[in-house]
Formats: sequence, C-alpha cells, structure tokens
Amino acid sequence: MNTASISRLSGWCCVAGGTTLIALTRRHASLPEGCVGDGCLTHPMRGTATGEAPLGVVTAVLLGIAAVAVLVVASRTRPLGKLGGAALACAAGASAFWAASAVVTTTIDGDVPWMPLLVLPAVALFVAAAVLLGVVLLRAKLVPTWLAVAVVATASLLLLAYEQTALVLFAVPFGAVCVVLGLDLIFQKGRVLASDQPQRA
Repeated sequence: MNTASISRLSGWCCVAGGTTLIALTRRHASLPEGCVGDGCLTHPMRGTATGEAPLGVVTAVLLGIAAVAVLVVASRTRPLGKLGGAALACAAGASAFWAASAVVTTTIDGDVPWMPLLVLPAVALFVAAAVLLGVVLLRAKLVPTWLAVAVVATASLLLLAYEQTALVLFAVPFGAVCVVLGLDLIFQKGRVLASDQPQRA
C-alpha cells in the first residue's frame, strides 16, 4: 500500500474515531453527575449509559488504527527511532486497558471499586500516546505545525477530564482535533512524500 493510501486510511479512522469520541463523551456527560472525593461516601458514582462500552471499544480501535497508520507514514519520511516505539507501546497499552474496562463494564459492573485500576492507566497511556504522536507529526512535517501543536495541547487536556462530572467534556476538544487532523490527512493535496516519488536511475 502506498503512502498516500495509508495516509487516507489514517485520516478516515481519525475522522470516525474523533466523531465517536465526541458522541461517547456527550453521552456520558448527559448522565447525572457522580461523586467527588469524600462525597462518594454518601453520593453514588456516575454509571455508564447503554451502549457506552461498545462505542468505547469502537473508538479505541479506530484511533488505534489511525495511530499505527500515522506512524507508518511518518516512518517513510524519517526514522522514528525510540519515539515511534514509545508511541506505539503507549497506544497498545491504552487500547488493552480500555478494552479490559469495557469488558468489565459489559459483563460485570461499571461501578466496581477497582475500576480506576483499569481506567486511569488507560487514560494516562492514551494521553502519552497522543502527545508522542503529535511530536511525530511535528517532526515528520505531515501536517501544519499548528495542527500538530493542537493534538498535543488537546491531548493534555484529557488529564483534566474527570468522568464523574462535567469535566469529562474536556475530551471533546481532542475529538474535534482528531476530526480536523483526519480531514487534513485525507485531503493533503500537493504533499508528496519522497517514498512515493519515482526513483531516478
């Protein structure tokens, strides 16, 4: 598969994944607010809405494919070295923890006391992967500088997205940037990577 095709695949996955992330976040935010700190002793935690678990899995898969495809495209412009390996490892770890939390939510209960042991690592690894991918995009010059910076900035906001309150909506900007990033990767006319250019004799 040539570089342009892989770039478009990544783009479409970014658009779809960003859209499902926004839908998932807004769906979760529509539930009654949960508890914060000591308030959890008297106030129930926010649960999960119907369909959240499968939507979360779809989001993780789409963004995971997008991340891998971006790394492949970037690697054709310059060696990624340890940066690419770290991004891939973080993305894989985030997907694993995210999938495990979805399985627990679906088969057992989303309010089990040890759920944070799955959710918190998933969020931390996801943020790390997104920030590293933003740096990869910046170094490889695959997208405009402002867009790569936006990926890093909005990914960092995810650390503030507390799912028990309206702070969960901090995930929406990242979803929106994913959509914009995807559109740029799909329609980036005029950017021909060296790996796609015919080799001279």
